[in-house]
Amino acid sequence: RPSTSGGKRRNSGAKNTADDEEKRAEEQRRQSDASQRSVEHLHRRDQAPLPSGVWSAIFVEGRKKHTRKEERHLIFTVDGYISGAGQFNSSLEGRFKLPNVNWTETYSWGTIKVKAELCKVPLRLEGTFETSDSGSGSVTFLPADSGV
Repeated sequence: RPSTSGGKRRNSGAKNTADDEEKRAEEQRRQSDASQRSVEHLHRRDQAPLPSGVWSAIFVEGRKKHTRKEERHLIFTVDGYISGAGQFNSSLEGRFKLPNVNWTETYSWGTIKVKAELCKVPLRLEGTFETSDSGSGSVTFLPADSGV
């Protein structure tokens, strides 16, 4: 005598297998799309007019000209975006249209807005900064491997 429940299980099993295959194919498409976006980002970065990587910064702040050195990891893209990170768990985002380079650094305590211009010999960014807690001054950024 035929069993109706056994037939349902087989159909359900076949449907589940088809669903699983579809899910795996969708996941592979997502991973492939993510990989493609990653490659495109690297290409945009590698074609940028400024070198991405570690930049050394010299901040001169206030009337007493307090000087401090810090580092930033800056990523420039060919389409004019800048992103990166600094010390103390900071992140930064901004735009550039040479010779102007502007970004905002975000910290747990507030922000620093940097407005700089590209100087070519030696390669550097010269500008000013303002903090959300009313600090301000001048800043110079040099690629860390510049030897300057």
